[in-house]
Amino acid sequence: MKPYNKKAFPMETTGPVTSAQNGLAERPYKTIKNTMRCLLYSASLGSFFLVDALPQPVWLYNGTWHNSIESTPYTLWTGKKPQLHNISSPLAPN
Repeated sequence: MKPYNKKAFPMETTGPVTSAQNGLAERPYKTIKNTMRCLLYSASLGSFFLVDALPQPVWLYNGTWHNSIESTPYTLWTGKKPQLHNISSPLAPN
């Protein structure tokens, strides 16, 4: 195996469509994707609105407790507790 750069990090290639080989890193993306699909489905919107729906599940993911870090990502990043008392989805029908 050849070194990838001067610091000798080895480059290991994987086959196409093999995200399961990197499950720990892929799990947050799967959670966000599933939440986004649920939001779109509950608002009766199609996949055309995927880009508009993305900020909501990311915000929810960053504002919820993660056992692995014993905090929320938002708290670690800002030093403040997330304000989740007025959660509403802009995608929800009126």
